[in-house]
Amino acid sequence: MSLGLRVTGIDASDTAINNLNSFTSGNIMAEFICGDFVNNNTVYSRKYDYVYSRFTLHAITSSQQKDFLRNSAHILLPDGRLYIEARTLHDDLYGKGESVGDNAFIYDGHYRRFINPEDLADTMNADGWEIISLREGKGFSRTKNSDPVLMRLIAKRRAETDN
Repeated sequence: MSLGLRVTGIDASDTAINNLNSFTSGNIMAEFICGDFVNNNTVYSRKYDYVYSRFTLHAITSSQQKDFLRNSAHILLPDGRLYIEARTLHDDLYGKGESVGDNAFIYDGHYRRFINPEDLADTMNADGWEIISLREGKGFSRTKNSDPVLMRLIAKRRAETDN
């Protein structure tokens, strides 16, 4: 909050949003919205320098992913960046639980669709994105009980497709 950035956050959890709003009460530079990050009218009616998707892409279907990427492309300013961090096919949780789709499982009460980083990069390239960086591995989000295999991707819209 001390860096002078205007931030809009969105989450489906009322509890998370209420906590964030309480924490940032009175800060006009921070806005938190409870809703669907894929198709939220408030979020997608503005322009942004950056879109940061952390642990969200693997929580939605491949159809929702297409919508999210299309919407993100629409709201990014020229030279804007999209940052994605998501679980991959190489994560220890892959294959656990009930299979509910292509690389998607419900395990321990959570829906997870595990991302193939190369396929995502190919899809994004075909849709007008330039992949700046793509890394996969452990150690990106280590906790006391977990060290998931994640991908970190940074992309921008190619100049000929800027909005």
